[in-house]
Amino acid sequence: MKKQYAFIDEFGNHGFDFTKPDVSSHYIITSVIVDEDSISEAEIKLDAIRKMHFQTGEMKSNSIGDNDNRRIKILQDLSSVHFHIYALVVDKRKLEGEGIKYKQSFLKFLHSQLESQIILVYPNVKLFLDNHGGDEFKESFKKYVQTRYVPTLFNETEVSFLDSKNSLFIQVADIITGTLAKCFDVNKISKNPDLLLKPINEKIIEIKEFPKNYEIYKHLPDVKELKFNDTISQLSITLATNYIDKKINSKNPLEKDIVICLKYLLFYFKFINPNIYVPTRELLRQIEMYKTLPVTIHYFRSKVIAKLRDEGILIASSSKGYKLPAHELDLIDFMNHNNSIIQPMLSRIEKCINTVSLATKNELDLLEIPAYSNLKKFFD
Repeated sequence: MKKQYAFIDEFGNHGFDFTKPDVSSHYIITSVIVDEDSISEAEIKLDAIRKMHFQTGEMKSNSIGDNDNRRIKILQDLSSVHFHIYALVVDKRKLEGEGIKYKQSFLKFLHSQLESQIILVYPNVKLFLDNHGGDEFKESFKKYVQTRYVPTLFNETEVSFLDSKNSLFIQVADIITGTLAKCFDVNKISKNPDLLLKPINEKIIEIKEFPKNYEIYKHLPDVKELKFNDTISQLSITLATNYIDKKINSKNPLEKDIVICLKYLLFYFKFINPNIYVPTRELLRQIEMYKTLPVTIHYFRSKVIAKLRDEGILIASSSKGYKLPAHELDLIDFMNHNNSIIQPMLSRIEKCINTVSLATKNELDLLEIPAYSNLKKFFD
């Protein structure tokens, strides 16, 4: 696997007195992940974007403020640069138990989440944090990594500090983190949070929410949208989430690919649009990020998607791609798609059986062969 660079920024504070206006409802950590051999080309593009939108200054989320139109234009330009995003979004209001509300316990939890999602996935990752302000989280995270990961031949994990003035990727992490704050934190939330993530949705590996939201997912469609079925949508999310929880730490390569695919379908459903199909090529790109070789469409369909359906996960499909079902028409699309394949196949089998029966004067009935007993049921 190529060496990865991860540029980390965070939003929020440890406080839990939510009556105070300066206490954030969420703590957000964003990691902008870049292949080592893509750094130089990406920096050239980023500098051009910086000059276009910020002239001589840094790219800063605070400089954009509440101007959603400007933010969307900047994010659209950033989407052309080669990088990916992993984010942890902690809703402090929903944290249970007094333990995690102590600062050291809270920091340790954040460290463990970054470790499990970045360091263990990319054992040779170089982590860079903004040195502005000497934030306690950054300092403690560096000590955490240095204690747990002594460099070896197989593990060269490092943590360094960078001044945001000298790192375009730290600046990108700042903008992404600020954008996520506009989507989640009650003190910062935008009037149009659903629009902010669309320009960069292909860049997002995962937005991991903690604690997990087990509330029924509600969608408020406008009159032009398809009817949303709460029962079907909640069933889709529950089945997908349960499978991810069960297989998240699997060492099996196929199960890893399946989890990546399912996470992205879940992300698209919750944060982009539950009515839109995700193109096959987009799902392949998500899986390929963790592999050294390309993923074939045959492997994806016959192994990843087929296995999900074998496990009982609801996956709707059409010529447009794949999605988690949100309403009856998604399921009808799936049935129609498969029916268009199955019916002609059954027709060919039936013709073969009838022709052979005719030629042998019923002496050979292929459906009487024990191996085809289940198939016989369809014709009976």
